[in-house]
Amino acid sequence: MSFITSPGIIVPPLTAGGVAYGTGSQAKVTSAGTVGQVLTSAGSGLPSWTTPSSGALTLLSTVNASNSATVDIENTFNSTYDVYLLVINNVIMATGAGSGNFQMRMKLGGSYVNSGTYAYHTLDTNSNSALYAAFVASSNTSILISQNIYNDSDNGFGLSMYIYKPSGTANAKSVSWDGGGKVYLYSRRTSGIASNSGTTALTGLRFFGDSNLSTGTFRLYGIANS
Repeated sequence: MSFITSPGIIVPPLTAGGVAYGTGSQAKVTSAGTVGQVLTSAGSGLPSWTTPSSGALTLLSTVNASNSATVDIENTFNSTYDVYLLVINNVIMATGAGSGNFQMRMKLGGSYVNSGTYAYHTLDTNSNSALYAAFVASSNTSILISQNIYNDSDNGFGLSMYIYKPSGTANAKSVSWDGGGKVYLYSRRTSGIASNSGTTALTGLRFFGDSNLSTGTFRLYGIANS
């Protein structure tokens, strides 16, 4: 039942969870929204409940290394996003100081590819030298992300990697990365690009080293298409 308020404005029954608003000649009440929605103005029109955007990045999965022979990032690649961002933090090798190459393979067509179909260009530099070291391959069995990830307890290596159009089937699968950290006694930066000649859908990434990965956190994000 409606009721009258001073100075004589008729107000309709209040819907549970609704919000009263004015049209310029009368008062009305919105319907109830759902949990997490916000009320959005339409200027002089009817306000409405909307779901706020989650932002440009959506966290899809987190995998932690703990003396792991491999770290696999799987089951989160699909056609929802054109580009994915993988953020890797605090990678330390279990053994083999000075020889812990950090590498990656792609899962294409349901299997991890270990044939000579990877091409990459990896650039390393560190605070002990003004020189740049480049590592290149056009037909390798894996991708070299960075060389010599030490196992010193105060070290830690990280990077950001972009994965492009993993679910597409028209183009070769490609990634790029940039990162660094404290390695042995020095600060190191690494960057690179890589691809696999296969065009089937990419559904996973596998990271490994010359020895087990003692620590490391791998967080995969989807980047909003718009």
